[in-house]
Amino acid sequence: MESLHGLIDKIQRQHSPELRSFAINEVNLTGYTDEHNMLQAMITLEKRQGVEIGLDQITGLSLAFFIGNSTLSTGSGHEYKWCPASNRIGVTSCGVTQITKATSWWQTSRSKVRLGANFDADGTLIMTSSNCATTKRLVSIINSGDKTGFVARLKKTIFSRHRRTFSRRDHISPVDKTGPDNYSSEIDVREWVGRNANLLRLIVNARYKP
Repeated sequence: MESLHGLIDKIQRQHSPELRSFAINEVNLTGYTDEHNMLQAMITLEKRQGVEIGLDQITGLSLAFFIGNSTLSTGSGHEYKWCPASNRIGVTSCGVTQITKATSWWQTSRSKVRLGANFDADGTLIMTSSNCATTKRLVSIINSGDKTGFVARLKKTIFSRHRRTFSRRDHISPVDKTGPDNYSSEIDVREWVGRNANLLRLIVNARYKP
């Protein structure tokens, strides 16, 4: 988790250096190893009192790009990668399957966010610095810190709203307790998100890609 918190702080300092750092309990990484011995993970950012919701969502979307970044080594932003499986900066063996964001501070409704142009055959989003306007803008923000107009764009309801979109296999337990014999302690993600939807600014679902 140290690398994850360090990366989140670094991303935030680039676009909003005036904001306080995320507390340990405001960033959650949970996951489990499925029947194929593959990591399934979920990262959540909680709402923070006194911080504009759009600023935290920029941080979360940038983090999602780090996880799913498939930009070639010759492309802009190829170095912005982080792998939840190995906890390494600069590389990633994971992809993002879904991103949702809170629509406002006080509502429990959520909107799906799509980064990238298409889904890969394994159901993960194909994210490069050039295949969609949003990822291209995020790379620009990571590079320069200039977020002009992007927060306003996030406020627009341009994505389909939903409350829970997790499949039945999306069960999680604390990531440090993952393993094939740990299924008895799994919790239903759909139920958990339903209870906590109003607390979460952004949810990123990730999967290991062999």
